[in-house]
Amino acid sequence: MHVCLNLRMMMLEATMFLLALLPVNPALAQSSALSLEEALQHLESNSRLYQATAPDFFCNEHVVSTKSSLNVRERTVTDSIFRVERRISGHNKRLIESREVKAVNGHPSTRSELPGPITLQGVFSGGLDVVSTGQTSCMRYAFDPGSSDPSTNHYAIQFATLPEEQRRPGCSLSEDTNGRILVDKGTMQVEQMDLVTPHHVFLSGLEGIWRISITYGTVDLDNHRFRMPKTIVSTLTWSDIGGVTVWSFDATYSNYHKFGVSAYILPVQ
Repeated sequence: MHVCLNLRMMMLEATMFLLALLPVNPALAQSSALSLEEALQHLESNSRLYQATAPDFFCNEHVVSTKSSLNVRERTVTDSIFRVERRISGHNKRLIESREVKAVNGHPSTRSELPGPITLQGVFSGGLDVVSTGQTSCMRYAFDPGSSDPSTNHYAIQFATLPEEQRRPGCSLSEDTNGRILVDKGTMQVEQMDLVTPHHVFLSGLEGIWRISITYGTVDLDNHRFRMPKTIVSTLTWSDIGGVTVWSFDATYSNYHKFGVSAYILPVQ
């Protein structure tokens, strides 16, 4: 997921969204409450399994982008083919995200980037690494109160970046960010991730509050099941001499395919 999910974030090489597909491992039902360390280890294992087994794939991306200020409201609808591919980077293969914009407001387009002052990158290629044992040198984690209640179906894990001077190299989030994930207790798969970057710097030094919410669904690809983003909602709010401006990015992902093979997204259980 870098936030600039570096998230580049979320914009993320996520914030967030954060944010990262995770394969489903159905054998993780727990008879007793997990410790925080055990939960982080399960999430780390899921992430590594995804990184090792996820095929090259593409899906439909439908984005509604709005920009609202005192006297102006702009709305743009963008439809794209979103791709995630393994490419050689140095001595390793990395998951690389790209998109091909097919239409803007219903008209054919060859644009390669989405409109708006910020774009979200890294959610598919590594966003869920944000909450894992591999990020303990960059983040602090805690269970939400009530997560140990046996009547609840989810663990809720809070996270926040360590102060910049305490972070080690390799952090998923490059800006001060906090948030929460919901993890299904039966499968230990992430259902939702929410992130907040209170002082995100964008454009020509402007600063705003950046909020990202990502929901995940189950996708069948290449005879395996993976957890993939279903929706991403991103909102950036800032103030300048013209007043308060809100820019939002509401994306839906569907019709997943391995290159050359059909796939579909299943309802969240």
